Amino acid sequence: MKNFRNNDRRDRGPVTMHQAICADCGQSCQVPFRPTGDKPVYCSNCFGKHRGDGGGDRAPRRDFSRPNFSRPNNNDSLKPQLDAINIKLDQLIRSVDKLAESKTVKKTKKVKSK
Repeated sequence: MKNFRNNDRRDRGPVTMHQAICADCGQSCQVPFRPTGDKPVYCSNCFGKHRGDGGGDRAPRRDFSRPNFSRPNNNDSLKPQLDAINIKLDQLIRSVDKLAESKTVKKTKKVKSK
């Protein structure tokens, strides 16, 4: 599969850098586009700070990395709640088993009495 994004950049030739003043820190910097003044321009240090704020025309970056299940979960506050749920489930299961057992006994008695 061809990666068009990288190939497009390679085919453009050398990039012309333009002088600009960072809108955040006020230092002089070079950017790979001609600043028009309608959007703020940031130096490379400040650009990283503003990249995650949802600004600009691009959609926010998504993390497509695989989840790390080896990390310990800090869900210690959930453990008592889960224990209480398990106790209630065990009680329900015992009740259903007793009910099913009593219905089986009643059916057996009816069959014997006929």
